[in-house]
Amino acid sequence: MYAFNFVAERSSEGKPVIEGRILKRLLDKLEEMRQALGSDRVYDVIGQVLALNQVNLANMLREAALYPGRLGEYEDRIEQLSLERLRQYEEQTGIALARAYVDFPQAQEAAFLAEERRLMPEYIACQFLAMAEKVGLKVEPRADGLWRVPYVPQDLRSESLEAVRRFGKAESRYHKITFHKEHLEQDRHLDAVLISPGHPLYAAMDERFRRRYGDLLGACAAFVDGEAGQPYFLHFFESGIVGDYPRANTALYSELVCVRQQGDQLELVPADVLHDLAPLEQLQQQPNLDWRPAEACVRVRSQIPRRQETLQELQQQAGIIREYLQRSFGERLWAAQRRAMDLRCRHEEGEKEVVLALQEAEREVEDLERRQRERLEQLRFLEVVRPGPVRYLGGFFVVPAGQVIDLGALAEDLEAKARSERLAMQIVMDYERRRGWEPVDVSTEKMGFDIHSLSPADPMTGRRDIRRIEVKGRRGGEPVRLTENEWRKARQLRDTYWLYVVWDPHTSPPEPVRVQNPSEVLGPYAREVRQISHYEIPADAISNAAQRAHVQPDP
Repeated sequence: MYAFNFVAERSSEGKPVIEGRILKRLLDKLEEMRQALGSDRVYDVIGQVLALNQVNLANMLREAALYPGRLGEYEDRIEQLSLERLRQYEEQTGIALARAYVDFPQAQEAAFLAEERRLMPEYIACQFLAMAEKVGLKVEPRADGLWRVPYVPQDLRSESLEAVRRFGKAESRYHKITFHKEHLEQDRHLDAVLISPGHPLYAAMDERFRRRYGDLLGACAAFVDGEAGQPYFLHFFESGIVGDYPRANTALYSELVCVRQQGDQLELVPADVLHDLAPLEQLQQQPNLDWRPAEACVRVRSQIPRRQETLQELQQQAGIIREYLQRSFGERLWAAQRRAMDLRCRHEEGEKEVVLALQEAEREVEDLERRQRERLEQLRFLEVVRPGPVRYLGGFFVVPAGQVIDLGALAEDLEAKARSERLAMQIVMDYERRRGWEPVDVSTEKMGFDIHSLSPADPMTGRRDIRRIEVKGRRGGEPVRLTENEWRKARQLRDTYWLYVVWDPHTSPPEPVRVQNPSEVLGPYAREVRQISHYEIPADAISNAAQRAHVQPDP
């Protein structure tokens, strides 16, 4: 093993090392700048600092080796390095302005939210395999857990498909496909092809599927809810917001909106509720479906508030962009006008040779003024926001498990369960607060867990840890059920997903039993109940898993 000291000022023989002295002086100067900045950001902008101070480090080291007598001159140039030029540069380019508007805690929370709402590979796989069966594409499982497509029919590769024109033509066969991005990081799966929305094969199948079953749009299907007490309808709509920037009727936002209808009562619910339902093959009688009141509900309760939120976001963006444009163009205009004035003075003093440069400088001023007016004028359209179309996609008629003859044994005492869940939620929220974390109840958002809990911010970095907590309140010894969506979310979020179980929450408020990454830890003990899309876990498996983990009391 060899060790190289690039900042040694003297060699092992005691002779001076010119390059080492220069690098050592540079590191000392950077440390002074780091302390002045109060952060390590100086190490991210070393190149800019050197360039703005007209220091070419490579040339300096080369010349110092050839002319050792100039070492003092080079050290003086390093000593004169200044952060002020970097600050001036950032002000002129708008970098400092942009940084002033960055809310780092909010950015981290947005990253957490994006991770939680990322489309899960399991759902992509289910959709792909279901479409493949309907359109006649043969997909075979492989021994290594992945899939293969031995032959892609010509009708999925036809030039008549919009998907082919947009995404390209699918291959004639695929020896190894996966739906999980992490598989591509494994050496044995480097030859796998990731299938997801936007892949040519997925897009072609989706188009064929929609053509074949497009007449079912707006129809109604029957489902079972293992946690419902009364039947209800779910109405699904596509709702959007449009604007006029950068062109008229640009789609700014689109979402899937779900309305739950029980009798005459209408309420907006997260569209993810469909993941907690199981399809019902046969239903003797299905009531008539009228979705028009639900459409009005979407327009009033969803689209109008969403338009207001979008408008506020765009107004904030417009303010930032407007200030940036005014600063940026202002600096450039000032420099261009000054240059034009200098050339005008020289021309009037008799320097006829500057006439072409003067004309070019005046054209540059006019061009900058015109571009500034145009950019600011275009910016007005960024704040034009209006509701877009609302399209009905279809509905579910949902019945409780207790009203289905074959599923009666799977029904639970819903009132007792609801009371236990409410008490357990309060116990867990109080527990998280006692240990200094900030819990937020997100149970109504159907995200696959009940509580979003953030640790105190690290005093040095501002970073916060997160726990996504699924809460269950049960009688002692009673098995715990997780919905299919909760189970898959646990698999997706892994170590940041926690199962908190409160045994007998009515009698005493004990500490919740905590299991980290329950899909992996409790996977061998979970029993899938397909009829109601749940996973059932024995109580002793949960208690034993918590004990085996040797979880220390949280601070």
